Amino acid sequence: MPSTVPLDIREALQNEANVSRETIERLAEFVDILKRWNRSINLVSRSDLEEVWRRHVLDSLGALRFLASDGPVLDIGSGGGFPALVLAVALRDQQRAFTLVESDVRKCVFLREASRQLELNAVVRTERIEQLPLLGAVTLTSRAFASVEKTLTLIEAQLPSLRRIVLLKGNRVFDELTEASYQWHIEHQVLPNALTGRGYMLIIEKAQRVKKQ
Repeated sequence: MPSTVPLDIREALQNEANVSRETIERLAEFVDILKRWNRSINLVSRSDLEEVWRRHVLDSLGALRFLASDGPVLDIGSGGGFPALVLAVALRDQQRAFTLVESDVRKCVFLREASRQLELNAVVRTERIEQLPLLGAVTLTSRAFASVEKTLTLIEAQLPSLRRIVLLKGNRVFDELTEASYQWHIEHQVLPNALTGRGYMLIIEKAQRVKKQ
């Protein structure tokens, strides 16, 4: 039986994130799995674990409305499953296909086991994103991974199929965009995370390398 979801979180999930009761229970199951595995693998810090619902689950769900309306999703640096597994749970009934790329072998074991227990349509690849061929995803997501410039460089091989890139960023997002502008032309928008009131969603519709003179 999944652990109890705090009342304020349940209300936010239902009223602001617009997810069903069944999805909330699956998210609670995911949180339980995360807590069990976190005893042996450092997936999130101990202090973050106490605030896992608001700091990680709600934060990840903030990306949900920005995903392309259909097609496979690629998540890089998947770590503890944020945002990918949270989004996959939210879209489980649609059977949206997710590919999670993570170079840490132990974290990949966790990601595969959580995906199996939650019956998600997710494939986990223990590889580095820059070494992968074009995977055909239409949306790419990432959270707490790398700077905008480095992220775009690492996913360059994936750009031909991508319709949207959704990066969950902190307060440095504007500095990162300035730094990236020397190497990339980026069509984007930056929006506050409406579910948590902190952090930003960087939505990139198009990214092209700057042609050197």
